[in-house]
Amino acid sequence: MFFIKSIGLDFLFKVFALILSFIQVPLLISVLGKDIYGFWIILFSIIQWMILFDFGIGNGLRNIIPKLLSSGNGDKISSYLFTSFCLLVLISLTGLGLSFYLIEYFDFTWFGLANEPHWFVGMLYTFAILFYIFLLLSIIKPLVYIIHKPYLVSFMSLVQSIFVLLTILIFKDSSISVGNLMMTLLVTCIVANVLSSIIIFFYFKKYYSYLFNGVFYFSKHALKDVLSKSSDLFFLQLVFLGTYCIDNFMVANYYSSEGVTEYSIAVKVYSMYTFMIGIIISPLWNRLLDFLNNNKEFEAVNLVSMYLKIFLFSVPILLFSVLFVDYIIELWVGKDVVSNISYLPFALFYMTLGLGMINSAVLNAMEIIKIQWTLGLIVVILKVSLFPLYINFMDISQPSDLMWFSFLLLFPVTIVMFFIMHIKLKNIVHQ
Repeated sequence: MFFIKSIGLDFLFKVFALILSFIQVPLLISVLGKDIYGFWIILFSIIQWMILFDFGIGNGLRNIIPKLLSSGNGDKISSYLFTSFCLLVLISLTGLGLSFYLIEYFDFTWFGLANEPHWFVGMLYTFAILFYIFLLLSIIKPLVYIIHKPYLVSFMSLVQSIFVLLTILIFKDSSISVGNLMMTLLVTCIVANVLSSIIIFFYFKKYYSYLFNGVFYFSKHALKDVLSKSSDLFFLQLVFLGTYCIDNFMVANYYSSEGVTEYSIAVKVYSMYTFMIGIIISPLWNRLLDFLNNNKEFEAVNLVSMYLKIFLFSVPILLFSVLFVDYIIELWVGKDVVSNISYLPFALFYMTLGLGMINSAVLNAMEIIKIQWTLGLIVVILKVSLFPLYINFMDISQPSDLMWFSFLLLFPVTIVMFFIMHIKLKNIVHQ
């Protein structure tokens, strides 16, 4: 019952956040214009990935803390949390200084802008500050998943969506410049996430005080353990973030800003699929950890089997959506914003990504990380090296042509990961 309630609340918060984000799109296009909106959506999409990026430390704690609890060492959790937070502070201060130095060398053409706007550098400074604040707040998220309440992370996203929408509505008819509006939206994201994090922290202090019963102190042993567990997860996150950024920069460099907007809108529509998969699998990682830590191997295998059946059920629905997605986008943002493009590669790519999300959650719980980021790195290298050949031999007049390229690279890697997961689960049962 608790499991269903957790998924239900997670679903509600995410659906409300998704609805608000869809309302924002036509409003932002009308305020920023189709060309600048393409830049904004690249920036904001990277922000959404940054929320998940924690140098592997948060995800490392997701594996460490359940083991401390199951082995009766819950009093050590406080030292692990404090040590991890100190590490995040050190990374943030160092990274912020380095970012401020490198910002002056950023090329505005990477974002598909024809001319450098006067607000470009100020925007990047604000963006850098936002990234490192998100990094510090990431210490809360492993605790949320450990107690099987992923909806608290969705609550943070919902608060951010509400704040962003209110900011757009407040300044929509004002004389504020485009650059100042975008920087205001970034500051709004910071305020929203800080406020929601404070609320969640006090919620933990009241209802889950056992997580903070120990003494908060810096521990060399905890540091070594955290670095050991988080290093591979960091490389995995870095590869995913790198792949995502490469896709955005490729689109920005080979298409006009209007093409970036068309690509981003198609991505937003089909990311609804991974959004739904994400809701369903959000408890999978830690639920699987509980089974494995308590030697319930058959329950673990049955849980993964259930998720794979849900995925197979969703595939024909996703592919069928290609027939009518044109009408949905036309009703949503208008016919003049998006031209007729092929949505089949978007459907195939996100179908593959959905299976990859299940694979990754299972392999993360089993601490099989290195092979994941190795395969991801291969995809990045192939993407960078083969893309020039692809554009020479293929017509890439439509943004969907780039999505075909991404799908053809992702699919074989996902299948390899699936068979690795299958073999590992089979070995667990036979041990």
